[in-house]
Amino acid sequence: MRVLLLLARFFAAGQTNHVVDLARALAAAGHQVTLVSTGPSGRGRSFRRAYTHDLRQAGVEVVSSDLEDGLPPGLPCPDIIHAHSTLDFARAERLASRLHVPFVLTLHGLGATHLLAAGALARAAAVIAVGRRVAAEALTVTPRVVVIENGVDTRRFRPPGDDPAAFDAEPLSAASDPAAAASDPPSPPAMGRPFTILYAGRIDPEKRRTFRDLAGAVSLLADHRPARLVVLAVALPALGLDLGSGRKREEIIDFRGWRVDPAPIFREADVVAGSGRVIREGMASGHPCLLAGQLYGGIVFPGALDPAGHDFSARGTHTHPAQVQRILADLTRLATDQSFARTLGRAGRAYALAHLGLERAAARTAEVYEEVLRGRASDRVGAPRPLTHP
Repeated sequence: MRVLLLLARFFAAGQTNHVVDLARALAAAGHQVTLVSTGPSGRGRSFRRAYTHDLRQAGVEVVSSDLEDGLPPGLPCPDIIHAHSTLDFARAERLASRLHVPFVLTLHGLGATHLLAAGALARAAAVIAVGRRVAAEALTVTPRVVVIENGVDTRRFRPPGDDPAAFDAEPLSAASDPAAAASDPPSPPAMGRPFTILYAGRIDPEKRRTFRDLAGAVSLLADHRPARLVVLAVALPALGLDLGSGRKREEIIDFRGWRVDPAPIFREADVVAGSGRVIREGMASGHPCLLAGQLYGGIVFPGALDPAGHDFSARGTHTHPAQVQRILADLTRLATDQSFARTLGRAGRAYALAHLGLERAAARTAEVYEEVLRGRASDRVGAPRPLTHP
């Protein structure tokens, strides 16, 4: 199948990683994939170079074009067009009409149905929503909606060590109940190595309170044991952090910037904190995870998750007045109870392999393409049943 993916620009966000991973996975499954960057590179020029290298190694053609004059010379006519940014929705519709091929749109967040993009959503052959709440909003403008959650590359995001298969093969009898493994012998921390919490993702204004509380909790933890907070983000805003004990920010926070491939840094961590796809990547990497978005959601227990739908957004407006102490309590438990932390990590890895894999998400996406091409979008893609599909 010839697939044309549209990406408005390469920028430091989960949406870019989603599209890049999907392109690689579709190509690995034998599809002919072309990714068109439709907008100016601007500040994303360095990201574009790095992503382009990765994509071309995976067999994905990458070109830049606004597509206003149709396909660039030399590109084959696609069987299907798939756009992911609201900036590209109308562009995808125009190109599809010109080439007489169907177009599919993916909604990555809430609010798009109130924009000019709503018209394109209503006319798309299918709309893919990355979660159930997004799907519920999309259904207000079209019945042709299917839920396909973000997939994580479990080969790239894998547990520490040279042999991830050995980790995957370890017994998981306590995976659904981490407390059941509390009697396992603990693994002592490496001599001189600080307990490492990784926070990954943009520190948007609505997430700054939780990030500040996380940094404060790590600083309090450091009063009792070596600890550090590694941060993967575009920028570290001035947050007025009070780290106590006269510490400087750099003594607690190790800022690494944004990485096109963050997987090696995930393997350095003892705990992963964040929201959205970061939780999926942390679980795939075999680490305990803390849900930290607009709110602090606590430890993620894989055994309590519902494969029919995951919500790792941690959205909301009310923060707990004792949020720092809640985070500190969870970090202290994970730092002192190695058996508990190890069992959570194993359970998370097993859950990611079973339910969160990139190949699974790419296969579901290809199924949508095939249904559209067979002219069955109205009675297969738009039926209520796919909304419950993980």
